[in-house]
Amino acid sequence: MMDCTIDVWILKTVKAGGEDYHNCVLFLEMIIETRCKVCVDNQGELLESYNKLVDYRNPADFIGRWWKHMQRNLKIVWPKLPTKIHNELSTLRFDEDDLIYVEIANASIDRKIVTGDSDFGCNPRSQKNREDIKSYLKNQLDVTPLTPEEAKNELFRANASSLTHL
Repeated sequence: MMDCTIDVWILKTVKAGGEDYHNCVLFLEMIIETRCKVCVDNQGELLESYNKLVDYRNPADFIGRWWKHMQRNLKIVWPKLPTKIHNELSTLRFDEDDLIYVEIANASIDRKIVTGDSDFGCNPRSQKNREDIKSYLKNQLDVTPLTPEEAKNELFRANASSLTHL
């Protein structure tokens, strides 16, 4: 069973019906089907971000239904990055708001971040796609940023024998 850190970008894309909507929904459904653990920080920062996207007044809200199910499959980690890594990411002009995902993934077992954010090198359509950050995270921390499609395919390969209806 895989664990992963899910960037709020995924949920925002589903909520807004963005360009990667289909891949994001399939990935979130695959998370449920495979009982993948979603890693969150012990301070609740990521939980709060997820919670803000749930429309509690609308029982048909996909994010709300997904979130209700996932609360049983959370893995709490105690994130911390070495100062050296934090400083190097700052030097690379990595978005400070995205550090939480790196910290959580670094504290998890499988060290995966699922995102479509160009700051992680996961949006090839963007002119600002940061392949340098993607390489840095892999080489320095063994943290792998994945697009929703890559993560969905990885979950499928890892769980193909137990999947029944996808």
